[in-house]
Amino acid sequence: MNHSKKFPRCYVIVGEKINWKVSLDKNVWGFTERSKGLWNKIEINEFLAFYVTKPIQKIIGFGQITEKFIDDEILWADEKLFNRAIWKYRINFKLIHVIDDWSKGITAPENMILRSSRVVIDNNLFFDCVKNAEEQWKINILKEIKKEFKKLKQTKNVYENK
Repeated sequence: MNHSKKFPRCYVIVGEKINWKVSLDKNVWGFTERSKGLWNKIEINEFLAFYVTKPIQKIIGFGQITEKFIDDEILWADEKLFNRAIWKYRINFKLIHVIDDWSKGITAPENMILRSSRVVIDNNLFFDCVKNAEEQWKINILKEIKKEFKKLKQTKNVYENK
């Protein structure tokens, strides 16, 4: 599937609890040399769902990409263990919402395949996840996300038509 025409794209970022604690504290996520190609395709302003693997196995929040950069700062536990940056291809993100009690996260839809650290998902599937989060967490974020989404789409279309 060619995602280059579909902007903004939505992603599920998949990681372990220990890494999410660092990432959410610093609003940063990293990719390895092997996954650099995935990082290259990411664009500023695209949307994220944060998925924590075992034992939680839930989506715990949402964000929006604000920056892409390469950094050798050692942040995560495995990097500290090996004393080198493993996930040096990084993105910063702004938090849209993260639930405090991760055990109350939302279950990922059955048709969402979560095998890698970053998964492109259909925009409607992303909106469904946000809607489920709104209902379970008693929050209101979907309207604002859709408004931002529409604005970005219009901006991209104007830019491409010049």
